[in-house]
Amino acid sequence: MSHTVRRLRYVLKRLLQSLPIILAIVVVNFFLLQLAEGDAVDVLAGESGSATPEYMAELRAKFGLDQPLPVQLVRYLGNVLCLISATPFVTTCRFRNWCCKGSCRRCF
Repeated sequence: MSHTVRRLRYVLKRLLQSLPIILAIVVVNFFLLQLAEGDAVDVLAGESGSATPEYMAELRAKFGLDQPLPVQLVRYLGNVLCLISATPFVTTCRFRNWCCKGSCRRCF
């Protein structure tokens, strides 16, 4: 077996071994964000200063923050896998057209 093939196999093996670690980091990051006081809608409402409770509920539904935690986690992982921003609050993303055909909802 040539040296190049052995090196390629080694690199591929290491990359495959890193996938569970990366997944664990992403999941831990998700749960750390959940532990923070409030949510992204509270931050957005704080920026506007005069958000009504109805508007905040609408934003939570739009961003999926009204869903159960496992559903939010699956959406978060799907967004990470789809190579778009893990937060749906960023409206422009250069990977969106490539991966999700212009819509985050099509991905996950």
